[in-house]
Amino acid sequence: MNTAVSYTSYITSFPGSEFLQSAIKLRNAAAFADAKKVNTLEAYESFINTYPDALEVADAKTLQQELLYAQAKRIKSIEAFNDFIKHYPEGRYYVDIFNLKASELGTRFIRDNNFDNPALSWVKSFDNNGYIETGGAVAITPQGEYIVACNTRESDTSYADVWILKLDATGKMLWNKVIGQPFEDSLSAVLIDSVGDIYAIGYT
Repeated sequence: MNTAVSYTSYITSFPGSEFLQSAIKLRNAAAFADAKKVNTLEAYESFINTYPDALEVADAKTLQQELLYAQAKRIKSIEAFNDFIKHYPEGRYYVDIFNLKASELGTRFIRDNNFDNPALSWVKSFDNNGYIETGGAVAITPQGEYIVACNTRESDTSYADVWILKLDATGKMLWNKVIGQPFEDSLSAVLIDSVGDIYAIGYT
């Protein structure tokens, strides 16, 4: 029958079979094929949770990520962007979603504050996935890129770390890093030298 149900029945009925491992692999493949037919976030999540040791889990996570990415781009809400970033805080899709979110937050800021300036080239607003940010400093690299840094509280402790972002000349985030020790870290300035090295100055 070549279905996940039939293979599961065989595995349950004949746990000592010499074909057990082959049956498990075939069951997993059939279950993954079923998830792909449905092609929803929930279907892939169910497959991953039910068969965590399956060889197809990596492919299921990739397809799930693509669906979540498409959903976030379609909905274009801060909640959808945050949901994607929470699940996939790295990679090409993360950078794209992060920048879409920064543009949306920037647009909201301009609209909510009735700010209108014809000289404005671009507006971005950066949010570390809902955590609290304080302070801040900006520096420009020799290549015309921007280094933006501030303090952030990325955990449930009372200690702050430093959040550093590198932006291109149009305000798109290229990378961002949270740095610090398990103590209170605070940024007061960020500097760039002639070769582009970044110096974050503060205390810990």
